[in-house]
Amino acid sequence: MEKTVKGLANFLKKNNFTWGKTTRCFNRIHFKSDGSIDYFLYMFNTAIDPEKEKQFDILLNRFIQTYKFGISGSVNFSQYGPVIYND
Repeated sequence: MEKTVKGLANFLKKNNFTWGKTTRCFNRIHFKSDGSIDYFLYMFNTAIDPEKEKQFDILLNRFIQTYKFGISGSVNFSQYGPVIYND
């Protein structure tokens, strides 16, 4: 998951998104067999401003449209775990 989260962090930074504080989150990312993201679930464990979450969601949806994991397989696969986001 580290590669995907780093890719997302870089994408957020390029789009001028800042967290403003250390933010804990749990992510579950489901990939299609070709390495593209099928869907990306998240649950923040740190209280964040609803507007900040809305902005994150918009950028996340843009990110998952083009991101490829770099590894493919014969079946779909997933990654999940806790993540700490910060600026």
